[in-house]
Amino acid sequence: MSIIDYKNFFDFLKVRTKENLPGLEAHQIMAPSVGEEFFRTFTPSNNAYQSAVLILFTLNIENELEILFTLRNSNLESHAGQISFPGGHSENGESAIETALRETNEETGIQSENIEIVGNLSKLYVFPSNTIITPIIGFISEKPDLKIN
Repeated sequence: MSIIDYKNFFDFLKVRTKENLPGLEAHQIMAPSVGEEFFRTFTPSNNAYQSAVLILFTLNIENELEILFTLRNSNLESHAGQISFPGGHSENGESAIETALRETNEETGIQSENIEIVGNLSKLYVFPSNTIITPIIGFISEKPDLKIN
């Protein structure tokens, strides 16, 4: 895929993520069920935590798109050893974009001013952690210099 194709891809995502997204319906299609009932609820509680993750696209040395994932330390209390997008809980009323950028910086050292925000995907309520997660899509044109936390 050439640089021009990437631009078209991200232009498409910018337009598409502003439209009505099929999040809940897609989540329900993929959700486990017991008989006719879903195994878990999709309705957040009134005290659900707000959080965000960054789906960060970058280019590798062959100018191919890659997505950044993190591997969580096996000594952590929460989500130890899991592969994840950088992200976490919102603080002090910050927006989902602010949360995703702050958490990405804390976890990887990537500076937020180097990231172009493309859009966001549908929110997902995760019942076991009582968290509403907003996935943010971003792009960084240069291979990031990671500083692992």
